[in-house]
Amino acid sequence: MRIDLADLNADPAVIAEALGPDNTPEMDVRLDGEVLETRVERASAGGLQSTVDDYVQNLGVAIRVATVATAEEGSSAADDSAKRQE
Repeated sequence: MRIDLADLNADPAVIAEALGPDNTPEMDVRLDGEVLETRVERASAGGLQSTVDDYVQNLGVAIRVATVATAEEGSSAADDSAKRQE
């Protein structure tokens, strides 16, 4: 599966890294620019479905957290800049 992360207000590398601990040996994940490529090989259709379902759930959480963190970093930087100008 290929997931284009270009339109997010978050660093694709942070999202990919956040998913790492939950990846299984049957998974091959790499980041190609802003596209997250994930290959999953399982012996059964049920196992494949379970792995992909878990991965998509984890991806959603990683995207939300990375987006919020990026927004907060931007807000902090703007606040710091405003304080320095006072």
